[in-house]
Amino acid sequence: MDKLYYTTKSYNAKGELVSNSNYNPISLEKRVPQATGFLSARRITDSKYEQYTDDQYYLLWDGYRIPGKGDKAEPHHLDISIYKEELNLNTPHGTIHATAIYPDAGTGSDTTISNVEFAVIGATGKYSGAQSILIEYSNDGSMPWARDSDNNKVPNARRMTVMGPRATTTTTTSTTRGRSMAILK
Repeated sequence: MDKLYYTTKSYNAKGELVSNSNYNPISLEKRVPQATGFLSARRITDSKYEQYTDDQYYLLWDGYRIPGKGDKAEPHHLDISIYKEELNLNTPHGTIHATAIYPDAGTGSDTTISNVEFAVIGATGKYSGAQSILIEYSNDGSMPWARDSDNNKVPNARRMTVMGPRATTTTTTSTTRGRSMAILK
């Protein structure tokens, strides 16, 4: 359906790579030891990672990172760290709300794995009918799509592929054998 881009860090006037989000950490220590949460908002970019500056293209994330067994973990905790994220995307062409839960060993808001498929919960405008978003992560900027207009690597680059309806399954009865079989439409 569409490809969208963003980066979690940008170079400031001094040439330093810094976070480009309005970031708000949330403490979950009282509920789950070593757990963290956050809310963040950032602008979407074009395919060369130049940020849109008109405040009509943006992402709002909220996420929770639950650690696996560790020094403070209880015996019933999972052995792996889990990351749960919700994405709210806004453009002049439509909106998307999506969610994912996946294993990730990171400690901050940046994901440490190469890609995650988010389930679309709701969408409007040109994104109506979207079912998932594949988000690819290039923290070191080494992926071929993680390049700026001068072909330089873009650290913390993200590419989102919005995917539409997939084939659906319906059940019909075979006339030759009298058995039910699934047919993809």
